[in-house]
Amino acid sequence: MVYTFTANGAIGQLAVVKITGELTVAPATAGTDLIVGTAIQSVKDGENVPIQILGEVFHGYASGAITAGDKLVPTTDGDVIKNTTSATPYNFIAITTAADGEEVQMLAISGTVA
Repeated sequence: MVYTFTANGAIGQLAVVKITGELTVAPATAGTDLIVGTAIQSVKDGENVPIQILGEVFHGYASGAITAGDKLVPTTDGDVIKNTTSATPYNFIAITTAADGEEVQMLAISGTVA
């Protein structure tokens, strides 16, 4: 699936990218970066960049404040909340920022909080 983000810095074609802000990506630079996909074309800072994402984009409601890049898990009422517990699996990565009760967009990518 291809999803459009804003470039945070220049991004080369086929560069592996990470979330740096709301619907914003930059080239990944370390093995610890949370990769969300690869750039389909080269772009300059601030331009729209089509990204071949690793998962599907889902919409849900935030339980508490969520920042783009947060690792998310479901709550008992079906909303999502930031996962801050060490060694606990997560199900989604936020690609937008949301206040409590607001809609948040997220990628379905599972992993474990370090």
